[in-house]
Amino acid sequence: ICINGVYTPFNGTVTVDNNNATSIAQVDNSATASVYGYVAATAGTHTIVISEANFSVFCSYLLANNYAVALKGFCSTPTVAGNTSFASTSFNSSGSVTINTTVANSYIVADLQINGGPGNAITFTGATPFIASPGWGEGCGTQGDAAFELAPTVGAYTVSATLSGSGGFILVAVHP
Repeated sequence: ICINGVYTPFNGTVTVDNNNATSIAQVDNSATASVYGYVAATAGTHTIVISEANFSVFCSYLLANNYAVALKGFCSTPTVAGNTSFASTSFNSSGSVTINTTVANSYIVADLQINGGPGNAITFTGATPFIASPGWGEGCGTQGDAAFELAPTVGAYTVSATLSGSGGFILVAVHP
């Protein structure tokens, strides 16, 4: 679950089916990228509720966006702590993060939030964006996007984003 906003770190709550999700990583640099995880006990439709009360209201509306991805095919019962690892960075103008996978066929989820003026275009290299460029614009010069990639072999994977502005960039590897 990717949560993005601007000007203040995310300190809200994330629940899935009325249960707390687990924080995996957060990066703040005038724009905040946060990633949470949750293991659903059953297959099917699940309700995600995110409280974003602390993100800034600017230009008369809340500057935030969220993404969720569901993964299946684990070799054993997964846990957030046991099946994820992360790498992150804060950046000015462009960002690049490398993560090492330890298990073949891991999924890499990238989360990015920028604060840099209108007209930002987010271009991912090494991952497929959830939303086509220029990403999900909250308005007033802020944008975010998330991307994913299958990591078929064990090794180092780098995802880069080219943009104009400052913010946070997180990669999370989810191991099967």
